[in-house]
Amino acid sequence: FRATSADGLARFLWQQRDRLAVDTETSRDGPWNCRLYRIGFGTDRDVAIYAPRSCVDGRPLLSEGEEEAQRCVVADFFARTTTRLPLHNWFQFDSIVLHRHGMPIDDAKVFDTLVAHAKGRTSELPHELGFVASQYTDAPAWKRSPTDDDDMDRYLADDVANTWAVADPVWRELARLNVGLYPRTLAGVDASGESRDLTQQEIYEVVKRSGPKIRGRLGVRSEIEAMRS
Repeated sequence: FRATSADGLARFLWQQRDRLAVDTETSRDGPWNCRLYRIGFGTDRDVAIYAPRSCVDGRPLLSEGEEEAQRCVVADFFARTTTRLPLHNWFQFDSIVLHRHGMPIDDAKVFDTLVAHAKGRTSELPHELGFVASQYTDAPAWKRSPTDDDDMDRYLADDVANTWAVADPVWRELARLNVGLYPRTLAGVDASGESRDLTQQEIYEVVKRSGPKIRGRLGVRSEIEAMRS
């Protein structure tokens, strides 16, 4: 459902679950310049959608006050939840979009199903969500270019449901291989000289300085290496 009130959205988000899939829908301008049209949250059964703007013409779909109230609900949920949050392509796309719009998520809460699928025996296969879902679910093909706002809601609901569905089998495959989710090649050095992982904020600032031509974390390796020394 498309959330019409901040209270209703909050009630949905704070239901007890072992995991809650998240996905964003934006204009086709890349993570640094895009407009945010939707954030979807849900399982394979229920999906709630924060929809601040139309995907057709960019007009507001909520009043200014309601849009900000719902944004604050989402930001608070991301900050305080302990629920595992599967996203597909979190590091290269959604992390930047959500950070830009004031709703960041700590990496430790996220399970990036794209990164996970790129490990182990599936590493040489395609990693787009449509393909991953075809391997682990019986969901029909749904990928398309939405034609209007109602169609975008349906499309996003399918994205969220399939991200939720593939998270568990992909997670089990990682556990079987006994490998971590992230390569952790992007590391820094703390004040005592010990190696540590860069925080999402540090990664964000490095990428921001590098300009919009950089796509995600992997494009800033040289600058991150300089931060190590």
